[in-house]
Amino acid sequence: PEKMESFMHGAAELGDARKRILVLGSLDGHDYLTVAGIIAPLADEVIVTAPSAQERSSGSTEAIAEVVRRSGKPVVVIDEPLAAIDTALQRADPSDHVLVTGSLYLVGAVRERWYPSEAIVLQETCWPTT
Repeated sequence: PEKMESFMHGAAELGDARKRILVLGSLDGHDYLTVAGIIAPLADEVIVTAPSAQERSSGSTEAIAEVVRRSGKPVVVIDEPLAAIDTALQRADPSDHVLVTGSLYLVGAVRERWYPSEAIVLQETCWPTT
């Protein structure tokens, strides 16, 4: 929850957006329902997804979606992270912000869309060189 407060502060520094679309997911074992309650007011729309990690399951996407619904925000569950980011990008206009948070495993999975892990290994850096 403390990190989510920082995320919200950082999101505010991005400037104005016509709409903020949030892609949110967490691993089980974290306080993801509290996190969802903190972050939902920042968004105009939320896409809940299920990040994965070896030997760890994702938090309940339906429970996260219910917290978001109680905040009055529109929410949809798309279990596969790359499908979730694709949906967010399809719904976004150039003046919108698409924000991905909740789990570093989720951020890493979404990064695959632009910068595959194989490229990171071959280039020996986690930063795109092109």
